[in-house]
Amino acid sequence: MDSPGRGGRAHLRAPRLTADTLPNWFFGIAVAATGPLLLFHYGAYHWFLRDDWSFLADRDGFPDLFEPHGGSHLVALPRLIYFGLWELFGVTTYRPYQLFVVVTHLAIAVLLRLVMRRAGVRPWLAMAAAGLFLLVGPGAANSVWAFQVGFNGSLAWGLAHLLLADHDGRFDRRDVFGLGCGLLAITSSGVGISLTVAVGVAVLLRRGWAAALVHTVPLAVVYWSWTIVSDASTNGPFGRPPGNVLWGWTRSSAIGTFLGIGRFQVVAALFVVVLVAGLVLTWAPSRGRDLRHLRMLLSMPVGLAIAAGFFVVTTGIGRAWLGPAVARNHRYVYLEAAFLLPLLAVSAEAIARRWRALAPALVALFLLPIPFNLLRFDTDVFDGRWMKDREFILTTAVRLPFARDVPRDVQPVPDAAASDAVTIGFLLTAAKNGDLIPSSIPLTPAVVNEFRVRLGVAQRVHAGRSVSCRTYDRPITVDPQPGDVVVLGSGVRIAAFEDGQRVSRSVLFRPDEGGTQLTIELPDLHLWIGPARGEPTFRLCEEG
Repeated sequence: MDSPGRGGRAHLRAPRLTADTLPNWFFGIAVAATGPLLLFHYGAYHWFLRDDWSFLADRDGFPDLFEPHGGSHLVALPRLIYFGLWELFGVTTYRPYQLFVVVTHLAIAVLLRLVMRRAGVRPWLAMAAAGLFLLVGPGAANSVWAFQVGFNGSLAWGLAHLLLADHDGRFDRRDVFGLGCGLLAITSSGVGISLTVAVGVAVLLRRGWAAALVHTVPLAVVYWSWTIVSDASTNGPFGRPPGNVLWGWTRSSAIGTFLGIGRFQVVAALFVVVLVAGLVLTWAPSRGRDLRHLRMLLSMPVGLAIAAGFFVVTTGIGRAWLGPAVARNHRYVYLEAAFLLPLLAVSAEAIARRWRALAPALVALFLLPIPFNLLRFDTDVFDGRWMKDREFILTTAVRLPFARDVPRDVQPVPDAAASDAVTIGFLLTAAKNGDLIPSSIPLTPAVVNEFRVRLGVAQRVHAGRSVSCRTYDRPITVDPQPGDVVVLGSGVRIAAFEDGQRVSRSVLFRPDEGGTQLTIELPDLHLWIGPARGEPTFRLCEEG
């Protein structure tokens, strides 16, 4: 601030653009531009999916905040967010739900950059490393799928806790606010426990055992108490995996994370080289090194890196039975990248400090994947076409007159990507209350016939009575009566059939998604039944 002039007024000096402040401006502009880019461009294809419905449809009135999700996640805060948005918007639009996950994604990128800067990373490198994460980088779908507000929320609140606890001196209000953020982190998802580990390690390195215990024990007690009360479990359905399976999971996760950061194998390999070389330079003995100062700089990146290992192992205990490829799921790659990027940036800084001429090349290495990320957004499995079709089905089912003639538990979409609570009864009630806007597409004969299959063939769990099965090597046609029951021995496609041809799209029914029993609920159905795509045969069974 300038000294007061003749009139007694103080004049604010306009911020100057320098080599140090320019990357701050670049990063700020990128953050401001990324929000609308994610909401209205890259994420515009998204609609309600899978776990979204478990928060919206699978409840009766006010949500049970302490019910475990996925067996081990305390998701009280996301449940509250979804409940509030349902009361305001129902499922008439996805954007408000998506806004929360976009904001948390932006917050994570900003907080990661703050961690890097406190760790002594120069502005250009911190801007490039955080920008790589910000601009639809590793696990990009996490930045547009609304349900990831749980994982992202844990990460954002946990990073805030980490930064607030990163100071010298006695316990003060920063620590109180930090513990509050830690509580929000562990009540957003199980990822919050990994962030608590990061905080514990970082505070231990910088402030000692006493402060570390203060920042971790209360949160551990809260989470442990919840697991006892809610009977939550982190184990998979087959118990704890053997060591070789867990190692395969961990190895796949590490490879997937570096490929997510670098996008290309050669870039991923260079990041590995930077990490290893930088750590050697950072920790190698040198004359006059202030180890206390080094611990202060590295406490947060090291804490996050150790939390990365903790997260991989604990996730593998519950998920490794699904196979090592699942370790590269976008949700996990996103989190692992966030955990490792600060230490990777610190390693790059160590190299740049030793060889100043390499600094621009290291900045360029972090920036290199960004244009390719922008050109190819990783939609994982569910792309825009799939989302549009799902929206069409669930908003059109309520318009069919026979929707009220079938039991309310019939699911128009009988697969694992929709909660079993998304029934025609739920959809009709939502439409009646204005929480769902029915589609306006023409109800052509093909559309009507498709929904006669979707609503007239109900998939449920079979009671387990004895059955006799038959294998078919070619499609068949049947004229079932209401109440008839067929048991699936394999996946099948079913379509409406008239005058010797199919007159609707086929609907896929899989025994591992929704149950093995098919019950006929509408009269005058003429059905074509064939194998699931890519399968040469199919099996149908009858009771008795």
